[in-house]
Amino acid sequence: MQEQVSTYEIVLEYLLDEGYASSEESADKIILNMSDSWFEGIMEATRAAKEGMKDEHRVGVEVRADKAKKSLEAKAKRDKEIDKYEKESGRKVDRTKSKEYKSHAEYFGGSRQEKKVKGEKETESETQNRRAGRQVLRVLKHGHTTKEKSESKAREKYDSPRD
Repeated sequence: MQEQVSTYEIVLEYLLDEGYASSEESADKIILNMSDSWFEGIMEATRAAKEGMKDEHRVGVEVRADKAKKSLEAKAKRDKEIDKYEKESGRKVDRTKSKEYKSHAEYFGGSRQEKKVKGEKETESETQNRRAGRQVLRVLKHGHTTKEKSESKAREKYDSPRD
């Protein structure tokens, strides 16, 4: 039990220090929905920091960001050359076939999310997450509907203020 309490406290402190959560309550919610890989990553980062390899997990991020910036600059330079050529010749050129584009796409391809297979059905949890996300975005942008406000007001007398 002591091991679990200490890991919980470590992750809680990490979330608060790094700005993922503004309070312990919000950090608790994040921890409940946290993936195992993220949890292990936080534990590994804190373990590395304790062993004297302070911020070693961030060094790779900075190097990768620097390489991405250089690669993107090379790609932008090549795009300017292609634009100039297209203006002069009046012909369209496929930018995706340039060496700079391929190099950038190979190492910095964009989303880390797995690609969806066409025709594959969405799982129940994916459907739930998509719908909940859309609902939250709607409420943030436009606020609650009149019906939602009235239902919330009707529930107030049954809800405990400590919930």
